[in-house]
Amino acid sequence: MDARQRTRNCVRARTEQGTALPRGARRICLPMDRQTYDRLWHDPAAMRQYLEDLLKSSLELFPAGIEHGFQLTGRLPESKKLPGIRLRQLRLADGRVFTLRPSFVLSYMAGVTDEVA
Repeated sequence: MDARQRTRNCVRARTEQGTALPRGARRICLPMDRQTYDRLWHDPAAMRQYLEDLLKSSLELFPAGIEHGFQLTGRLPESKKLPGIRLRQLRLADGRVFTLRPSFVLSYMAGVTDEVA
């Protein structure tokens, strides 16, 4: 009965916003049609060559720091909205991770560009 009542700590001072990127900023959209996706996406060596060629021609598509190196780290599970589509992950030399998405797939896996047109 004389037990101390437990309360939560409350910090009222606002802290500065960190360097967190806005939602969707860690996605890289690659110019790619469905045929190229089917040919390259599941072959790590071919995909890496495609990315290196794209880096030489269109560096602005990629985040700063990619020139220091990157590795393809894996594939995400197949999309429930778009069966047969899997996104890939790319890890930069500084440890940041980005998701690769082909351009024929809409943001948030909402559909395919051919269906919208």
